[in-house]
Amino acid sequence: MARSTGRSYQMPIAIHFQVADGEIIKLHLYEDTFKVAQAYAQ
Repeated sequence: MARSTGRSYQMPIAIHFQVADGEIIKLHLYEDTFKVAQAYAQ
């Protein structure tokens, strides 16, 4: 939920990790930023 507007939203996300020597060395988060922007828009 967007606290500033009170709007709730749902969206799928994907996270891509790159691991080396048992540690995460890269992380890419994929999300629908337009949907987030709409939830927070006044």
